Amino acid sequence: MQTYRLITIVMMLLAQDTISAQTFAELFHVTKRTIMRDMDHLSSAHIPVVATRGVNGGFRLLDTYKFDKRLLTVEDLQNILTAVQGLDALLVDPDVAATLTKVSGLLPSDQTGSLAIDFNGAKNLAQVVQTLQQAIRDHHLVAFGYYDRNGVATSRLVEPYQLLWRNTSWYLVGYATERQAYRTFRLSRMTTLKPEASFTPRTNVPLGWQGGGGNGERVAVHVTGLQACRSFVVEHFGQQVITANREADFDAVLPVGDNADTYRFLAQCGINLKVIGPTSFREGYRDYLKQMWAQQD
Repeated sequence: MQTYRLITIVMMLLAQDTISAQTFAELFHVTKRTIMRDMDHLSSAHIPVVATRGVNGGFRLLDTYKFDKRLLTVEDLQNILTAVQGLDALLVDPDVAATLTKVSGLLPSDQTGSLAIDFNGAKNLAQVVQTLQQAIRDHHLVAFGYYDRNGVATSRLVEPYQLLWRNTSWYLVGYATERQAYRTFRLSRMTTLKPEASFTPRTNVPLGWQGGGGNGERVAVHVTGLQACRSFVVEHFGQQVITANREADFDAVLPVGDNADTYRFLAQCGINLKVIGPTSFREGYRDYLKQMWAQQD
């Protein structure tokens, strides 16, 4: 009975600001002295219960402990763990590990998730991720060699603000000092990464994807492809772009930029994807493929 009472007390304190000892005593049909002992047990378990005196006094939790006044269901907790499952291979920060342990401890032992995400294929980036995490936390500039989308080697000095997982790759969102603009850098293209001097963080930093190529304009590109390439298209553009789905092939309309980045991207499908139009995009894509073939001579 005491375990149930302690759990209920914590849940009530999460949902309300201050609750009197008398209210708890009446609810559980125990004495106020018993409630006081319960509060001592919670404090011993490192749950920050604070007692306040006065007419409106009672017990409350420290605001830093109450992340939300809504309670999480088992499904909510499973979804949280699923979202970060596998990231322990990369995000090995002690605070992250401690949080995951706490969330795992809230789940019943017989509850298993029906969904799993595995990032273990990116283990080789673990040290890079750790270095960037520390630099973001400590507000340190990072210097690194970088191969741009054309394979040109450059040197960068960046104010790091966020690590971003997009599609199938990790990126760093930061302020490039040499370009004086926010940019997104693919971690797998970095070399010789090292932290530098500290910096004062900027305000109103635009987090999220800052990359892309061309002038940012999009065209509706009609393609047809074999089913072997359908999953590639759906993963990157969504199911809604598929306009016809037949047994052996499919049709789709892709909102993409008319530039070399897009040509290189679509070329990953090889002979499983054919561009139908518009004509200007088709010709640009064809010229790009001819240049690729010319490199084999």
